[in-house]
Amino acid sequence: CSNILNRNVWNAVKSISRYDLPIPVSYIVVHELTDLLNNKSVTQQDCARYINALQNYYMNQKGYDDIVYNFIICGDDENDNTSQQQIYTGRGWKSLGAHCITYNSKSLG
Repeated sequence: CSNILNRNVWNAVKSISRYDLPIPVSYIVVHELTDLLNNKSVTQQDCARYINALQNYYMNQKGYDDIVYNFIICGDDENDNTSQQQIYTGRGWKSLGAHCITYNSKSLG
């Protein structure tokens, strides 16, 4: 998918380690992160800062190897048809996520 923004867009720190995700996966897990949505006008810079802060939190405060999500959707208000939401790569397609303990090895999340 060429519309998915890569990790350098949000200044990702290199993962400490990565584990291969067994494919194909059986599930897609969607998490709603509402902290940023209080501001109805969200720019790509806002999203990049927010996602970078998420990675920092999970790695430095929770002890994870990387951001826990495979992908993150961020952008303007999802109820606005003119919204410019973007998909950002977290761990990506091939790496095991840490988003849902019982589904990590069989899902993207």
